[in-house]
Amino acid sequence: MATAHNLTVKDYAVAGSTAQEWARTPDKLTKWVQENPDCKYVWVTIGGNDAQPMLARGDSIDEITSKVLGWTQEFYEPLFKAVPDIKVVQFGYDILFWDYFECVITADETFHRCGKHGDANFTFCANDLFFNLQFQYTDKLADMYPQVTSPNLLGSFQSVNTIPLKKGSLFFVSQQVVIPFMVLIGRDEECDRG
Repeated sequence: MATAHNLTVKDYAVAGSTAQEWARTPDKLTKWVQENPDCKYVWVTIGGNDAQPMLARGDSIDEITSKVLGWTQEFYEPLFKAVPDIKVVQFGYDILFWDYFECVITADETFHRCGKHGDANFTFCANDLFFNLQFQYTDKLADMYPQVTSPNLLGSFQSVNTIPLKKGSLFFVSQQVVIPFMVLIGRDEECDRG
């Protein structure tokens, strides 16, 4: 698909990494972008692996988003100072599919405040926590920085009975795109299937 749209993608993905880890080397993202002088867009998905253990500990969403925002600012600030015209597409997360065995274990550990997987209120409660992460973290980054866009992916993996899978809006760019990290909350890729 990239070739069909004259798109070059440079993948710097570090699966499972956290915003806290990236804050320890705040110039790494800037260096990668500067090594690719045609780069106009950076695609970022981060924060879930920071949030998961904090949710499991019972930390509040406000506390979690405050910490993750701070860590993210640590590596965004040098980027925007060095490359002020760069555009960042900051993705959040969709509501993950919890019915695979590994995902049930992860869900019960992460969202224990919601009860157990399969309880009447569990899905509503877990989804509400996901919504808050989207709105208080990724959307807030877009409010803080004019260079950041935060598409809302909530519901994009969902389908019900005969309703087809909702197709997210796709965007294509002709310039090079740097993808510094892709982070999934689940322990298994099966958790993302819905």
